[in-house]
Amino acid sequence: MSYKRKVITHLKAYFDIEENPVSYPPLTFEFQAEYREVNQKYILSKEWVYEECNSNEYIFFIRFDSLLNLHNIKKTLADNYKQMIKSDSRVNHNHMSSYITLLIEVAKPPPAALVREIEKFNFYKSFLFGFKGWVNAKLIVIESGEKRGYANRFGRKDLPKYLQMI
Repeated sequence: MSYKRKVITHLKAYFDIEENPVSYPPLTFEFQAEYREVNQKYILSKEWVYEECNSNEYIFFIRFDSLLNLHNIKKTLADNYKQMIKSDSRVNHNHMSSYITLLIEVAKPPPAALVREIEKFNFYKSFLFGFKGWVNAKLIVIESGEKRGYANRFGRKDLPKYLQMI
């Protein structure tokens, strides 16, 4: 079973999976997964909601023979993050946070300089100074042949989970 198929099987329990290729120029992802969490506080009845916040996670999977730089990844995030989190120009007033996870499978090991760049990678956007929420990006690069992985600060927590699927 391919690594992509193992990831899809593992994520199906909690995520809505769209297996058709999804294009956010300059990259085309092989599949995307979406998880939405809604927390509500209400009085007496669930119909009388007085507080609500939404948290979302989006996972985009792509495969490369070798990864030489992060230029296209940075460009894709900078140009398309609002479409990736399915947001209009004004984020929903209940939006708290969204995570975009870019899961990249590579066949050949990345150069040492690129590994350092992956570990230092940071993408953060806030809406209305954080009052309407924020978006963080997790970058996880899996070297399936060597069973190794690299991640940025936000993705480090999830890295063992994805390495276990190899």
